[in-house]
Amino acid sequence: MTRKRRLAANFSVGMYSKSLILARQLAIVPLFISAWGPEYFGEWLLISSIPSFLAMSNLGVGTSAATRAVLALGAQNYREANSLCLTAIVFIALFGGPLLLAVASLALLGFQFPVSSFELLGAPWPVFLILLGSVFPTQLCAPLEAYWIHGQRAAASSMILSTQVAVELVVTAAVVASGGMAFAVSIGILFSKLSCLVLYAVLSFSMVNRGAGATVSFGVLSKLLVSGIGFQLSAVWQAILFQGTLWVAALTLGTTGAAKWGTLRTLCRTGNQVLTLVNQSIAPELQNAIAKDEVGLARELHSAGVMVSIVLSVPMAIALSLFGPMVYEVWTKGMFSVPPFAWWLMSLSLVLHSFWWTSSVVHRASNRPWRINSLGVASAACSAFCMYYLSMAFGVSGLATGLVVFELIMAVFVLQSSLRILGDTLQQFCCRCTGIASSAIRTSKLLSRGKS
Repeated sequence: MTRKRRLAANFSVGMYSKSLILARQLAIVPLFISAWGPEYFGEWLLISSIPSFLAMSNLGVGTSAATRAVLALGAQNYREANSLCLTAIVFIALFGGPLLLAVASLALLGFQFPVSSFELLGAPWPVFLILLGSVFPTQLCAPLEAYWIHGQRAAASSMILSTQVAVELVVTAAVVASGGMAFAVSIGILFSKLSCLVLYAVLSFSMVNRGAGATVSFGVLSKLLVSGIGFQLSAVWQAILFQGTLWVAALTLGTTGAAKWGTLRTLCRTGNQVLTLVNQSIAPELQNAIAKDEVGLARELHSAGVMVSIVLSVPMAIALSLFGPMVYEVWTKGMFSVPPFAWWLMSLSLVLHSFWWTSSVVHRASNRPWRINSLGVASAACSAFCMYYLSMAFGVSGLATGLVVFELIMAVFVLQSSLRILGDTLQQFCCRCTGIASSAIRTSKLLSRGKS
């Protein structure tokens, strides 16, 4: 398969994946609100936000192993790649088991949940424990992704993982529609993710070069932890920015305010999901190019990806500011009201996001996560601090202002850092983007003339 076809396949599967995610976010939310009410739904958002971070806290070993394994496979070091993945899988299993056992022990010993505001949810420990356990199957799949990327089958990998989202969507909708509450929904989520893990593992092992052998090594684990903690910082800043700010909204505006901020952010991040399509389309090819030391190709892929992201973000931001309030009103059944200024701020954050999100792929592909994720943690903490004080004065508009602060800081620094990693300059980058844009315009003109 040619590179263009692989990019097209990655984009097509990405569209399928994101459409499922959007369906889960946009279709399930009205169902939740209608069946449970905004207060119960707000409590569900709060308790489900905690496992999202805790279950990602495998110290970044899965992501680190996948990245290092792709580089090793590119250099035909098959034994090293196998050892990296096996060591990561063993570590994640040994990390997750005791963590789940510790949480279960706290519940059995009668410890009060850290937050006492779950009046409608009732007993939060069982729901929390099941949601926590449901994220580890996804973590166990992470190291195996290296074999799919090296085998130029990244699109097939994404298709399988997206199937899990489809199953989860159907199961969740069926449970809620039939009158199920939080406990039943958490069981359905766990079932869908375990099913995906079994299928993904069986297919992944068929691509492993077993003749090369593999060992579980503390030396390999120490290397994974060094870069893995850097990757784990990505989970930290995302937890602060998403789960953390949801708790900020709950503290300053109440659980209903948290539900309002969560639904507003979900709708507005529809545009971010579209930009992630560009990110996911070029990531496997960029990672393979860096692994094979094809610097020129890596620069071209990076420039094209960033340019496409910026071009896409502008019309999406305009559409969000103009039509977002109307869609939100229908989507939430008129239960929440968001001021116009907040919509403009959310639209601005989308444009700023386009300047750095696709560019950030360079740091992961080159196994250099520390700089960008350290910046992300500092920026997210600054954003949460601003949100706390601004939301007390300006409500949801204050929360949106804090989000703009985060995106602005990241937009200023990430692109420059990516260019340095690729040995590129801003001038060469801009010239390359201009050339790509000119070529695209010429191609579209030729196609339009041909049609006429």
